[in-house]
Amino acid sequence: MTFRWDALGYGWDIWMNNFITGTGPSTFALASKTGLQAHNLYSQTMSEMGLLGIISLLALVFCFFRNSREMNRLYAEHPWWEKDFTYHVGATGTALSITLLLVMGIGGHNLFRYNWIWFGAFQMCAMTIAQRRAESESSYGWEPEPEPFQPATHGATASI
Repeated sequence: MTFRWDALGYGWDIWMNNFITGTGPSTFALASKTGLQAHNLYSQTMSEMGLLGIISLLALVFCFFRNSREMNRLYAEHPWWEKDFTYHVGATGTALSITLLLVMGIGGHNLFRYNWIWFGAFQMCAMTIAQRRAESESSYGWEPEPEPFQPATHGATASI
């Protein structure tokens, strides 16, 4: 646990010496002269990729959450759609997964793992399905039929 705190300091020092571009992917062990990886997403990103990497990571996270909001908006505009698998992958599942990856990044260097790419691919597939569904409904002028009025009956029926 002590090295993880030290790695944050090493990452900061490396970043200050290579502010814009960092030292390059997978170079933390060499640049810190420890022979060990940072095991911290944020220390690794700022030291290996510099300011450009930090901006890229923030832009990636922003896009995930913006797409999640767009998916929520599409489903809010079409309340007759069931909140199906597409919704849960595109809106809630991806947002939760990215949040967990960011939290896990405090104790691990998961930036270069494929999880980010898979979540992006899943979310884009779900967004494409939802957008095409919305476009096809609007191009055909389809609207759900209103529910017919049904007076409430509370158990007993009147007999004459």
